[in-house]
Amino acid sequence: MVMTMLKYRRHYPAERFKPWQYTDFYQVETFLGTFVVSMATARHVERCLETHSDLEWIDFHDLSGVPHRIQARYIVRITADD
Repeated sequence: MVMTMLKYRRHYPAERFKPWQYTDFYQVETFLGTFVVSMATARHVERCLETHSDLEWIDFHDLSGVPHRIQARYIVRITADD
């Protein structure tokens, strides 16, 4: 059992993404929850909302590396986290 846990821990995706390396944090607020993202991801989401008025889904990753696919109509606000 210990060997299985070590294999799982070695491939744990959060180890690849180190949130403390980012100096700017942004929050994508939706009706479903709030996601902490990098500045580049916040700009990507904002650009998708501005340029594609008929866009239904927006795909992005939060700082821990988890992929999210949210309907554009559920995104309420994008704010800088100070």
